[in-house]
Amino acid sequence: MGSAYKAPPPFSDSKPYSRWIDEIKAWQCLTDLDESKQALAVALTFDEHDPSGIRDKVFSDLPLDTLKSDDGMKELIQYMDKLFKKDQLSEAYEVYTEFDRFRRQPDLKMETFGIRKTLQSHKKIQDGIAKFCT
Repeated sequence: MGSAYKAPPPFSDSKPYSRWIDEIKAWQCLTDLDESKQALAVALTFDEHDPSGIRDKVFSDLPLDTLKSDDGMKELIQYMDKLFKKDQLSEAYEVYTEFDRFRRQPDLKMETFGIRKTLQSHKKIQDGIAKFCT
């Protein structure tokens, strides 16, 4: 039996762009979809109502022949990088401000808050600030 089609991960401003790229690369490893169709499949998953207008931008700025070529994914990712990829300094600052704004909810015990704050700080340092320093 053939395998079922697995849709590409959705693009959303609710997750970091770098995370979406990692998910797309993982999807490329798992999908049975021909290379010449992958960029089209990804572009068609972009929400028409996304505030960034990414679907319209992709289909306006990248020729259909480019999207349906074997290098379509490479071209699509390069285009997306120009729009959404952050430099290391911006990414490190964003990580820091997110950590700094983390506050205890009124119904959260202080002990639980302390544990979460510590875990979050370790994760953020590993995910963001460490990238900037290396």
